Amino acid sequence: QQTFLGLVVQAGASDDEVVVLTQGRASDASFLRFTIGDVLFIGDDGMLTNQKPLTGYMQIVGSVTATQEIVLMPAMAILLQ
Repeated sequence: QQTFLGLVVQAGASDDEVVVLTQGRASDASFLRFTIGDVLFIGDDGMLTNQKPLTGYMQIVGSVTATQEIVLMPAMAILLQ
């Protein structure tokens, strides 16, 4: 089961302290792969995805609100039938 704990908003090397956003707005050029209005899920690989899972667990973590901007509002993970 993948459970969303937060989004690292500042990269770091092993053992570095990093900034983790658990809810709220985040902006990054990597969000260009999403479209405004997309619902975001946590993928099997732990990455954000706009592809709703068909099996296993599903957790909505937020949505795309503007170009390069997302709002994190994590919901509870649910087991899909």
